[in-house]
Amino acid sequence: MTTYVIVDGQRVAANVAGDYSRLEAEFRRVFGLDLIISSGVRTWQEQYDLWHAFAVAKTTNVRAAHPDDPKAFHVETNPVGPRAIDIRDSGADAGVTRYGNPRSKWIRDNAHRFNFDPAGYDHYNEPWHLEHTGATTASVPDGAMPVTDAQRFLKSLGLYDGEIDGDPGPKTRGGTKTFQEWVGLVADSIFGPDTSRVARVIIAGEKQVSRSTREIQQYLQGRGLFHNWAADDDWGNQCSCGTYRFQVAESLEKDAKWGPITDGRAFPTVPSTPTAPPATPQLDPAQPWKNRAPDSPLATWVGSPNYGYREPAAVKTHITLHWMDGTLAGTDAHFQNPGTIKDGRGTGTSTQYGIGQTEIHQYVPEAEYAHGDGDAYSNANGISIEHEGGPDRPITDAVYDLSARLVADIAARHQLGELKVGVNVYPHNHWVATECPGTLDLERIVTEANRINGHIEQPVPDPADPEPTQPGPDPETPEEEPMPEQPEPEPERPTYTPPELPANVNPANVAAAIGAIIQSARARVILYASIVLGGAAVWTTSEVVEAVTTAAAAGLPPIEVALAGAKAGLGYLLPLLGGLALANVPKTEKQ
Repeated sequence: MTTYVIVDGQRVAANVAGDYSRLEAEFRRVFGLDLIISSGVRTWQEQYDLWHAFAVAKTTNVRAAHPDDPKAFHVETNPVGPRAIDIRDSGADAGVTRYGNPRSKWIRDNAHRFNFDPAGYDHYNEPWHLEHTGATTASVPDGAMPVTDAQRFLKSLGLYDGEIDGDPGPKTRGGTKTFQEWVGLVADSIFGPDTSRVARVIIAGEKQVSRSTREIQQYLQGRGLFHNWAADDDWGNQCSCGTYRFQVAESLEKDAKWGPITDGRAFPTVPSTPTAPPATPQLDPAQPWKNRAPDSPLATWVGSPNYGYREPAAVKTHITLHWMDGTLAGTDAHFQNPGTIKDGRGTGTSTQYGIGQTEIHQYVPEAEYAHGDGDAYSNANGISIEHEGGPDRPITDAVYDLSARLVADIAARHQLGELKVGVNVYPHNHWVATECPGTLDLERIVTEANRINGHIEQPVPDPADPEPTQPGPDPETPEEEPMPEQPEPEPERPTYTPPELPANVNPANVAAAIGAIIQSARARVILYASIVLGGAAVWTTSEVVEAVTTAAAAGLPPIEVALAGAKAGLGYLLPLLGGLALANVPKTEKQ
C-alpha cells in the first residue's frame, strides 16, 4: 500500500517526497529560492474533472490526461502508483514554470540526479511537471548511468537527437564517443562507470565568480572548448562541460566549477593603476528604439528599450495574443520601464504591438526579440500583440476590429498563410501558466483576419437580385409540388361609365368611323401618337367623346375623325373609342 505525506499542502507519495526534499535542498543552495509543490496526488474524480475541462468542455488550455490513461501519473489509481508532481518556485517570476528560464533549465538538466524525469519539459510543454522514476536514493549506483539518463545528458550537450527510449543504439554510442573524446576518456562509445562519473561532475558544475556567463562562454569559444553553442549568458551543462574541458587542458582540478582559480587562469590579473569603480549601467544614449518607422502601416511607433537581437535566421512562425489588464496608455508607460539594464538595453517587459480603442502602437521591431511571452522560443520566433482589456474592462468591437486588421497584415507580410488557433496563432497561456489573455476571443480575430486576406470567400450580392439565392433541389429528394402563384391584386381604377351619345348622333355612323380608322394606317398612327404624347392617366373625358361623335355624325373622313379626337384629348382617345365601340355599338358577326 502506498504511504502518503503532506508537502506544501499537497498529498505526495512518501518515496517521491524523499527525493523531492533532496532536489529542493540543492535548488535552494544554487538559487537561494524555495521549490513549492503546486499539485501532487489526485483522486480519480479530481483527475476526471481536469480532463473533462480540457478535452470536452474546452474551458482551459491546461492539459490533463484521462484518469484511466496509464500516463496519468498524478492519479492514485495509476497501475505504477502516483508519481507525478507539479512545481513552482518562490521567485517573483516563478521561473521553473517558464521555458528558457535558467531555473527551469536547471531542473531539466538536474532532475534525474534526484530520480525525477523532466517529462513536462521534454514532452508536454509543461516545464513544471516532473515524474518520479520509481527508484530510491539507495538504489542509484555510483556506476553507470541508466541509458535514459545518459541520453538526456548527451541531448543537453547537443550530442544526441534521438528519442529518450533507453536503447543504446548508434546515435547514443556516437554521442558517447564524442563526449569521451572531449573530456579525455577512452573513446569506446560505452556510457560506462567512468563516463558516468564525469557526466555527474559536469551536471553538478556551476559558476562561482561574479564574471558574466557570456564573457566566460566567449572565452571558451575562443579556445575551441564550447562546441558550436551560442553565448546566451545561460549557465547549464554546456558551460560546465566547457569548464571541465578547460580544466583538463590547463591541468587544473576537474570539478566543472568556474571558481576563482579557474577564472584566474583564464583571465590573469594585470597590475594597473587604480581605476574608478564602474559606472552604473545606462541605457544606450543613442536610444535606437526611438523614432523608428513602424513595420505595419496600421501602427504608430512608440518604442521600448526592452528588446533583444534575434538570430539573423529566425523566421516568424506565429503570433501570440495577450490582453493588457489595463489601457493602452498604461501599457505605453509600463513598456518604458527598463528593469535591469544590460548591454545598453532593458530587460523589462515588452511586446511588438499594443492595441487600444482607436490606435495601434508598436514598441519593438518585428525583426527583434520582445520580452512578452515568457518563453524563449516564442519570443525569438513569434510576434506578440497586447489588447486593451481585462477582467473589469471588456474588450470592445473597436479593439477586435483593429486586431483583425493588424493580424491580417502581419500574416500577409510574413507569409503565414491561413491562420488557425493552435497552429500559427496562440494565446499567451499556451506558452506559460497565466490568466492572459482571459476572455479575448481568438477565433473571432482569426476568422476576420482570414476574411481580410481572402482565405474565407465572401459572397457578393447581385444588385439585380437582392434576395439570397436559394439552394437547388436535392436530386435524390422528390421535388415538392410548387405552390400556385397568387396574382397580385390589380390597383383600383376608376370605373368607366360610357357617356350618352347626343340625340342627333347615329351610332351606326360612329361604328363606321371607328372601323374606318382601324383600317386606315394614317389614322392609326395619329391615334397611337396621341396615346404616347398624352398618356393614359385618365380613362374618360367628355371633350374627346364630343369631338369624335360630332365629327363622325357630320360624316367626316376617318382621318378627320381621328385628328378631332387627338386634338381634343391626345392620349385619352384610344380607351374612349374602345369603350364607345364596346358599349354602344351592336356586335356583328365577323365577315
